[in-house]
Amino acid sequence: MVDFAWRDAGASLPWTLLRQGNFGRRSKTSEMDPETSFVPPARVTARQHLRSSTNDLHEQLHALPPFVKLMDNSLDVPGYVAILRRFRDFYALMDEQMLQACSDCNIPDTLYHYQPRQPMFAADVRALGGDSHAAVHDSCPWPDMDSAASLAGVAYVIDGSVLGGITMNKSAMALLGEGVTSGRSYWNWCRKNGLRQWHSALALVDSRWTDAKSRTAMTNAALRTFEALNVWHSADSENAGVTAS
Repeated sequence: MVDFAWRDAGASLPWTLLRQGNFGRRSKTSEMDPETSFVPPARVTARQHLRSSTNDLHEQLHALPPFVKLMDNSLDVPGYVAILRRFRDFYALMDEQMLQACSDCNIPDTLYHYQPRQPMFAADVRALGGDSHAAVHDSCPWPDMDSAASLAGVAYVIDGSVLGGITMNKSAMALLGEGVTSGRSYWNWCRKNGLRQWHSALALVDSRWTDAKSRTAMTNAALRTFEALNVWHSADSENAGVTAS
């Protein structure tokens, strides 16, 4: 993954390591009560508002040591497998709920289609000799997907992440070897499908940016998704296989 959000929706988005002073600190925006969260005015585009609202949590995710080390080529293979395991376990939950929400909200495939990620990450873990044990974080925050608007907020985050996956694919190639495809099937999928998946998510976002209630639900779901990713990838980060610098 990670340039988790697509700083400019129409641009090709490289990994940009942002300042690390926010690591481990919760966003003030994310701590707002859902009922009192700021309701963005209709004249502000969905992408503008979601980008600014999630900025602090996005920066925290960028600054997590395993991702930083992968991008600066100081991560070893066990550490890389640890990243893949976390994504595999995260999407074991997310895939099921995204597919169910798409069905419950009657989202047409012609507007938005969700592609499950867990099977790709699971295949990558197996290819590199990783274990099959799945972690469960009982205290992890998790977004509600009880409306099409909240579903769109989640899609903004996790489908935006596929753009960063294009850059992660290059880092994985540098680690595993340019001719090695096993262990990076997800990143390679991002390379081939990232823009299409992102544009599909944007179509869903724009279609649900309609009224104050929907805009608030979408924003809160995006914030909660970033919080979930931060918690999930912060767990046991000291055991992420970071090599000595």
